[in-house]
Amino acid sequence: MECYGPIVNPEIQALVKKMNLCMCGWGTEYEVVKEGLEYARRLHESKPGDPFIGLDDMGEFRQKVLDSWGLLEHGTSVGGSWLTDDGKVLLAWFDEHGTNADEWPREEG
Repeated sequence: MECYGPIVNPEIQALVKKMNLCMCGWGTEYEVVKEGLEYARRLHESKPGDPFIGLDDMGEFRQKVLDSWGLLEHGTSVGGSWLTDDGKVLLAWFDEHGTNADEWPREEG
C-alpha cells in the first residue's frame, strides 16, 4: 500500500510494494522487518563458541514471512535463514535511512 510518493530508490520501491504493508497505526512494521533481517545477519556472522541465538514463536513466524517475501532463504529450518540479495539491499537501506517510512527520501513532484 503506497500512501506517499515513490521512494527515490526503485529497487526499494519494488520491495516495499511487494511487502504490501499498510502504513496506518504506529508505523513499526519496518522495525520488525529490520529485526528479522538483522537476526539472519547476526546468525551468519557468528563464530563457533558464540552464544546460540534462538527464536520464539513470533520470531519464527516473522522469519517465515520474510522468507515468503524473498528477503530470506533457508534450508531445513527457518531459524537458520540467511539474507538474499534483496534482503541485503533492504537491510542496507534501513541502516542508512532508518525504518520510519515517513522519513525516507522520496521523488519530487
